[in-house]
Amino acid sequence: MLCIFCGCTQEENSRTEPGYVTVPVTITIGADNTLYSRAAPPTEPELQDHSRVNQVRIFTFVRNAGSTDSFIPDPNNAAQNVVCTNEVAHGKIHTVYGKEYRVIALGYDTRTGEQNMFTVSGNTFDSFIFTLNNPTTAIEYGNGLWITGNMENLPTPAQPEIFYGYCHTGDENPIVSFGPGTQLTGVLHRGVAKVTVTISSVGQGTQYFNWFALIAETSNTQVNLSDYDNFLTPYGTSHKNLLAKVNIENQTAANVVLSAYILPATTKLTIRVKSKLSSTDTDYYINDYTVFVSDTSSAENATGVITPVATNQIIQMQRNRQYKITGTYTNLINHETN
Repeated sequence: MLCIFCGCTQEENSRTEPGYVTVPVTITIGADNTLYSRAAPPTEPELQDHSRVNQVRIFTFVRNAGSTDSFIPDPNNAAQNVVCTNEVAHGKIHTVYGKEYRVIALGYDTRTGEQNMFTVSGNTFDSFIFTLNNPTTAIEYGNGLWITGNMENLPTPAQPEIFYGYCHTGDENPIVSFGPGTQLTGVLHRGVAKVTVTISSVGQGTQYFNWFALIAETSNTQVNLSDYDNFLTPYGTSHKNLLAKVNIENQTAANVVLSAYILPATTKLTIRVKSKLSSTDTDYYINDYTVFVSDTSSAENATGVITPVATNQIIQMQRNRQYKITGTYTNLINHETN
């Protein structure tokens, strides 16, 4: 009898006992994962063609071979975390004769705590979902927006630069059958967009700044994990989500850069500024400024990324794309960002 509580004995038996095969899994990060930018013209270099992924989580689902039943989480293959080095990760699963499998994986960066930024859940493969944990949302307050809780003490908000993909035996077939000599391979692709807003000439004049924040009018918090194309249509809308916040040292700064990853969304962006009129003033003011994208001349090009849907206030953020928006502080308060 196979002892499921006997540590390495189970693994050894799975290698030698008829009907059990240990299958190696090799996962790489997609070579096409550059976050392209077409905002005119970028003042910062493009991101290099690599990810920040240092860990991959592998999920295995099982059903009887040849059936049309739903794949369910495999009790013989618990979710496993494996190290990703130089954009390659190695793991293994245990397969049983008479069963077939679906194997998917998520990549993320543990150095920035991304493993704590999301959860996965579901009783079947088709209902398996990714959920962002505790997004920091804003509510209406008086005549403006206000972040829930004390914004002064909020930690830096973050969403993971999540990568997703499925494993196969080299034939691109996502359904993996039992067989000696089987090896699995998979490629993970970035499922989020990146937005970077650079505000220059902030330190000019006498205005005294405390912090800047980037807020999305709407953002999404969930996505199904049965296919990479699901990242085209995430859901679980969160209204007025705080994406990034920068505290200004000594209340002055030449440039402010607000950057965040975000699940694909069609949204407006707002910059919230806490400032006072001079260093001797005792009262701070909170002001919100909508980000306007004035240069949309090539929005419909095949490589385009900034795609206003209705007006130049609304941006359609797509997976695996970068959005660079630049302008001076004066431009911002006069609705003239690029």
